[in-house]
Amino acid sequence: MQATSYVMMIRPTRFGPNPQTIEQEALDVAALGLEEIHRQALKEFDGLLNLLRVHDVNVLVFEDVKEDPSPDALFPSDWVSFHSNGNAVLYPLEAPNRRKERRKDILEALKKQFVLRNIIDLTHHETKGRFLEGTGSMALDRTQKVAYACLSACTHPQVLNNFGSLLQYRTVTFQAVDAHKKPIRHTDSIMSIGTKYVIFCMDAITLDFDRDVLRQEFKKSKKDIIEVSHEQVDSYCCNVLEVVNNTGIHYLVMSSRAYQALSEDQKEHLERYAKILHTPLDTIEQYGKGSVRSMLTEIHLPTI
Repeated sequence: MQATSYVMMIRPTRFGPNPQTIEQEALDVAALGLEEIHRQALKEFDGLLNLLRVHDVNVLVFEDVKEDPSPDALFPSDWVSFHSNGNAVLYPLEAPNRRKERRKDILEALKKQFVLRNIIDLTHHETKGRFLEGTGSMALDRTQKVAYACLSACTHPQVLNNFGSLLQYRTVTFQAVDAHKKPIRHTDSIMSIGTKYVIFCMDAITLDFDRDVLRQEFKKSKKDIIEVSHEQVDSYCCNVLEVVNNTGIHYLVMSSRAYQALSEDQKEHLERYAKILHTPLDTIEQYGKGSVRSMLTEIHLPTI
């Protein structure tokens, strides 16, 4: 299945802008201060958590470490992914201060509820300066076994191919830029794969050849394409996630900013496939440069 009813979240100990991942002009915290940024982020975190639980989605919450925490700890989908065959994959991260986010104690805790047969460790690529940041770097079509990836400083083709060969995924790569012609770092900022649809910014693709390949792939997998603009990408309209609850209802979870940026036609189009849920994540988006997709790690492992 593409969507799962189990997701993992990490409650942060010290959320804030990460100087190793965010451009300097985005680091100005004078207006709020770090303590207030963290307080508001926790409120938004709990808002997303409660929204999911009210709609009968299973959420496993782990507390971030107290000692020397990472400012990006609430984005666990970059360092781990879980698969229906019982595999977990650990990923090489570009920012050195994020590598401590990978925690064996979390994997051990999950074994009490899920079948975790094998841990595939790709972190050795870090010593060679090669990175692949989980489902931040890849948009996974889990039913068709296709990994879509925008190549960038944190998405290296060699690690991607390593992932593909070990998990038997076909890889589709492309180049993409934002509205200011700067390279896109994370694939999840411009693409989201749903059960029957894909939300995608085709305008971000730089080469006609790549556009043609992507359209062919989406057609082959029978995905309805919902195109979004650069401006909608900036409002995190692709950093969203489809989940399914315990009674089989499919939801598309996003931030309120993303919801407000969608046109009525786009909302109506998406609602054909999944009911939209949204909650404010303004602080997390502004200072962490991530949204719902980054905050939720899908747990596709078999349950015990």
